Amino acid sequence: MFSHVAPGERALDVGSGGGYFTRLLSSMVGPKGLVAAHDAPSYVKNIAAQREALLASRPNIIGMLTPFEGLEGQPGSYDLVTIILMYHDIVRLGDRVRMNQQIVRLLKPGGRVLVVDHAAPDGSGLRDASTLHRIDPLLVRGEL
Repeated sequence: MFSHVAPGERALDVGSGGGYFTRLLSSMVGPKGLVAAHDAPSYVKNIAAQREALLASRPNIIGMLTPFEGLEGQPGSYDLVTIILMYHDIVRLGDRVRMNQQIVRLLKPGGRVLVVDHAAPDGSGLRDASTLHRIDPLLVRGEL
């Protein structure tokens, strides 16, 4: 309910991993909607079997395999972009500025971005991203 996902919408799940949240989004957008399960090639090596199972599990889930900063699609393709428990990892895996620019390009007018992550103390910046897998919410909000 918090995400305001509606049937028929198109969502991009950045860093979908094993697909737990991708499957939730898939159920929420329904058979007329679409969810693109994104993963970076460098990350997929560890989850190849899970990813294959995810992409085969539902007809409204498609795959996107690009670097984080290389998100693909036509401008205005998505109603929602999610980054669930991954933004702190993108610190070491990709270019967040370029990724965020791609997200803005891919969102429809009035589109939404939902970031859920482990929170570090306000003002800590990137200090805890690699060690404690936490990121400063103020930094994330500022970058987006």
